[in-house]
Amino acid sequence: MKPRDKNMEHGEQLLDDAEIADRARMGDMEAFGELIQRHRDQAVGWAKKMAQDSGLAEDITQEAFIKAFLHVGRLVHPDRFVMWLRQIVKNEAHMKLRRGGPYGREMPISSLVIGKEHSDPDSQADVLERLIARRNDEHPADAEPQRALLRKEWLHLFRSLLPCLNERERGMFDAYFFMQLSAGEVAERFGTTSGSVHTYLYRSKAKIQKRALEDGQPFGLTSTAAVLRKNSLSMPTGVLDVKVTYVDRMSKLLRARGEGATAADLMGRSGHAFRLKISKQNTYADGIFLFDWKQEISKLVREYGYEAVYLTGQLEGTPVPIHQVAMLFEVVSADEPPVMQFIRRFVDCGCPVLFFDTYVKRPYVYEWNLIYSYNDLDRTVELTDITPPYRKTLTYEELSASPLRFFCGLQKTGRIVKESDLGQLLQIVVRQARENENDEHICGIRAYDQWIRHLESGPRLANPYGHRYLAHTCSNARAFAGRFVRSLATNRHEEVVLEDAAALYDEAAGYLKQISAAAPLLGEYEWTADTLRDASEWLGQAQQAEEQAVRMLEEYIQLLKLKNTKQGDLE
Repeated sequence: MKPRDKNMEHGEQLLDDAEIADRARMGDMEAFGELIQRHRDQAVGWAKKMAQDSGLAEDITQEAFIKAFLHVGRLVHPDRFVMWLRQIVKNEAHMKLRRGGPYGREMPISSLVIGKEHSDPDSQADVLERLIARRNDEHPADAEPQRALLRKEWLHLFRSLLPCLNERERGMFDAYFFMQLSAGEVAERFGTTSGSVHTYLYRSKAKIQKRALEDGQPFGLTSTAAVLRKNSLSMPTGVLDVKVTYVDRMSKLLRARGEGATAADLMGRSGHAFRLKISKQNTYADGIFLFDWKQEISKLVREYGYEAVYLTGQLEGTPVPIHQVAMLFEVVSADEPPVMQFIRRFVDCGCPVLFFDTYVKRPYVYEWNLIYSYNDLDRTVELTDITPPYRKTLTYEELSASPLRFFCGLQKTGRIVKESDLGQLLQIVVRQARENENDEHICGIRAYDQWIRHLESGPRLANPYGHRYLAHTCSNARAFAGRFVRSLATNRHEEVVLEDAAALYDEAAGYLKQISAAAPLLGEYEWTADTLRDASEWLGQAQQAEEQAVRMLEEYIQLLKLKNTKQGDLE
């Protein structure tokens, strides 16, 4: 595996173990691979000193690395990684030696799944088929739910991983771990020596581990406790700081990682404070959700030194909401293990998981929420909600059956974050204002014209709820526009120029607030030609104010470019 740290490309000094271990603790699997590459020989040496057998030492080391991979998220002191790893190797060696030394009978993890039965050595049936074919009455799920869940996780894992073995490796792995034959019995069956069996097993487990790491699978479940567990982070408040739930949840997600990310800053940097996208068909509110989620989140968190990790998909055979976004993701089945593996991975590292939540009540519009707790015993997760008590519970089945699957966790990259200059930040504003239309939506300042045309079509054709939701969301978003523009000033000259543009955005926000107050999201609203006429006038005034603000910013961006060009010529 290649080292994770890309600073080597620039001739810089390698990161020390503590820094790489901290990355691994936050879920960076490549960083974990770098640690293994650095300390593998040392770990084999520890194991060999205790086991006095090269084959068994390799076996011990492999098992120790698997356990270290599973539990690295709980490493409290990254600077003590080597001591921590050595203790895991010692524990694994003691366990194997207690089982009878190099060639004693193992008590494999499959015993937790299929009991202590010795399968017929002459049977050539595939191990997965034998596991699936076990009679339900031998291990009733209601009597032993831990075994049932572990068996389900085990089966799912090996369906995807065992094909990486060749026929001989698969046969030995089957006989040793599932039939529970001793190394000597496996050797007799395959016409080889016990030492060779251990070598084959070591290579097989290495292949499976490599495939598991490549696929992002947590491998090596060694006990019921390794699967059935629970974890709960401090609950992020579900009360909204800003009514755009995507930005509100992103700011709370970054704050949970220790970053000072304010909603106002994220509203501006993401462009949501200036965004407007209106359907060509009606006053539907779907345009609020239509942007490239992965691209935007990745760009946003990169500015804080994080990498976004995703689990996405559109559910097979199910009507999927936000169709234009869903088409960016592959079709998936309602498969529970990948979802829960993803959530456990990040919650165990102290990171809530961003979730596109289709399980909403009033106001019946999909929202973004944060998953901060899971419980394998109850098979439930807890997450934020936008209505009192600002939290709710979903089952694992409900999460897996979400028609549009979108989960996101953050891991620290260690990259140096560069400050954006004023011109770049102002370009974010201008791009939103001048965004082009697509087949289904009008975007930017021109979207005001489309919104007005819908309202002028009268109460029979315009969508009342969509209009109310658009007014509610856009008025709250524009309230941050002027605030963000003002925050960009670093000297007196910039303050004067940007204040004028910010005041115009405040004016536009005021008109949108009037529309929202006249058409509240919840409550009574008189949907008549007169109320639509008033809303149309306010929209026109908001559009004029924003157009003036954008022209000011465009002129100032050109001045900044000219200034930078002259400065470059002088240098």
